Amino acid sequence: MTRPIVSVIIPSYNEVENVPILIERLVKLLSDVPHEIIVVDDNSPDGTWEVAEKMAERTPGLRVIRRLNERGLSSAVVTGMSAAAGETLAVMDADLQHDENVLPEMVRTLMDDGYDIAIGSRGVTGGSYGEFSKRRRFISWVAATMAR
Repeated sequence: MTRPIVSVIIPSYNEVENVPILIERLVKLLSDVPHEIIVVDDNSPDGTWEVAEKMAERTPGLRVIRRLNERGLSSAVVTGMSAAAGETLAVMDADLQHDENVLPEMVRTLMDDGYDIAIGSRGVTGGSYGEFSKRRRFISWVAATMAR
């Protein structure tokens, strides 16, 4: 396999229903770009890692890292980044709250314009809350306000 241009890291915990959907979407979206997808699972009791490993048997470029003794989103991202071979790294939440459709444009912008980092945000011009309910949008707004 050629060296991937893009490594997509998916930290997961109890996302057995969502991980296959996200992987399939990413494989289609990135079909023209050498890529790898790395699922970093914290030994989910719902079998997320097992489903991802079965998909890896038939999905070139899909790797699964099952962490038995570590927990947490940040450290899962670091684990995935350490294992990644791509020139460009992307992180997507396994719960489908990130719009994977913006990924190709972000990667293109990084590569063509020479940027070092691109960060997706719902709260900027052109950003979107997608299918979020009013309640979920309110919770997100409260969390963002408190963080400021």
